[in-house]
Amino acid sequence: MKRNSLNYAIIQVERKYFNKFLQEAMEEGIIIWNVINIDNEFYEAHISIEHLPKAKEIAQQMNITLKVFAFYRFKSLIKYVLQHKALFIAGTISILFLFMLANLIWSVKINGVSFDIQQKIEEQLKQHDIMPLQFSFTKKSNHELQTSLLQEIPELLWIGVEKKGTRYQIDAVEKSIVPKTEETVPSHLVATKKGVIKRMEVRKGFPEVRVNDYVTPGKRLVSGVYEPEEEDEQDEEDEDKNSAKEIVGAEGKIIARTWYEMKMAIPLEINYERLTGAEQKKYYLQMSQLQLPIWNFKPVPFEQVQEEDQVDQLHLFHYKLPLYFIQTTIREKEMIKETRTKSEAIELGIEYAKVKIKSQLGIDAEVISEKVLHESLDNGKVNLHLFITVEEDIAMSEPVT
Repeated sequence: MKRNSLNYAIIQVERKYFNKFLQEAMEEGIIIWNVINIDNEFYEAHISIEHLPKAKEIAQQMNITLKVFAFYRFKSLIKYVLQHKALFIAGTISILFLFMLANLIWSVKINGVSFDIQQKIEEQLKQHDIMPLQFSFTKKSNHELQTSLLQEIPELLWIGVEKKGTRYQIDAVEKSIVPKTEETVPSHLVATKKGVIKRMEVRKGFPEVRVNDYVTPGKRLVSGVYEPEEEDEQDEEDEDKNSAKEIVGAEGKIIARTWYEMKMAIPLEINYERLTGAEQKKYYLQMSQLQLPIWNFKPVPFEQVQEEDQVDQLHLFHYKLPLYFIQTTIREKEMIKETRTKSEAIELGIEYAKVKIKSQLGIDAEVISEKVLHESLDNGKVNLHLFITVEEDIAMSEPVT
């Protein structure tokens, strides 16, 4: 007789009587399995529910105690489901339909901004699939959505995203553009570093240097004070010797040629990871530690992968369910080993130096020339000592005193 593993009970018998009980049961054709020793006092075992009455009768005849702890009637449950499958299917469809309704976006409300900005926000929300009749559990988190909207709409000062059941509420604040009424302090223009003047763009003030002049830090380039010249000694005697100077202030750009030295080391070999662009998505439902795959059962065809999980807790209207929808994005990556020649490393080092100089000095700075003062090869790296010539604005305001 085969054991019935879908419809069984768990029993316990004292250790000293178990062997005799087991022998009697086997003679009656009762199958007992999964026998476990409990604390050296009892044996626990599984028995088919249909054989349980006979087992109790044997225990009674032997004058021993047979304890029954649990029943597992899976066959009865399956039989019940099959007998009422129409009701079961209807109930399952109803629950799924209710769950779908509870996780759809029904409305998106935007507060606190003008009509034009509201339209821009709506357009960006559509790019993120935040619109009515879209499932909400596959969307970005509120924080990620806020960050994206602030980057995509520069007119926004602040934005808050809140999901309330089946609707999204967006509260935003626009940037206020207030015309600046700065009180400019009259000033001179002085040099911030040494260099040779190449171009002067003076809007206000009186130049005190010329093109091709060499200047050092602190040298006054443009004066912000007008001093009238004395015409002759007679006029000077007739006029007030303490005539006031006219302070007009200095404004403009003074472009000079400057010089920089930079040292850097460029490796001849470099290893890095790169995504190929191929990817695969898998979807799961998770409850506690149990994770159930629900879509895409294909094996991952990539040897090296980078995985990213998006986890969303499922809701039933305003209630959070102990269920999580997980979207796993599996991207293929490859290890790249790049080898450069010495000349390629030098060229790369020069380009990197130019980018670094411009990032430090600003977009108006222009690299005129570069020269390699020294180069050497050490431990798989090319060491460079560079001399770089730049044209930049060296003028700085200094208040008139």
